[in-house]
Amino acid sequence: MSDQYDSDQEPDYDDVYNVPVSQLTKRKPVPSGTYLGMVVGLPEELQSPKKGTKFAQYTIQLLDTAKNDRGINRDVDPDALDEALTRGDGEKQRLSDITLRLRMWRTKDSGHRHVDFLKRLGIAEENDDGSERVLPEMISECPGRTAFFHVKHSPSFDGENVYAEIDRVIKDTTK
Repeated sequence: MSDQYDSDQEPDYDDVYNVPVSQLTKRKPVPSGTYLGMVVGLPEELQSPKKGTKFAQYTIQLLDTAKNDRGINRDVDPDALDEALTRGDGEKQRLSDITLRLRMWRTKDSGHRHVDFLKRLGIAEENDDGSERVLPEMISECPGRTAFFHVKHSPSFDGENVYAEIDRVIKDTTK
């Protein structure tokens, strides 16, 4: 494997900088409710700038809204979702273009939450031989796993913005 820098993988920031500023509008957050989502890749290992606490940050790609047994959106307002997926220039995004972040703190007191999250993704706590697993073994299996993710809206610290964030993970029992 080469350590050589591949400029083809770098985002083209000139595309954004050469767009009229009136077209650079803030995207509305997806509405509150429950969505089917998929873990994209392995989590980033990051550290809180305030206290220095380490955490794993998962990227969750939204795939669909949760449906009831008749195939109707369970708790996501379809009009609000349509509005959130419409950009300022009128162009429609797909729901699968939306990703959210989910933090799992790396402390002894919160480790059980991380294990619960991984179990809700359908990842086993034990190996085939019955031996206990450690978190890195379980985490290595999370890319591509799906679950239902409940999204709520939270205000920013300054109160000027609202963000969509995941507040609950529910096992996907349909698979």
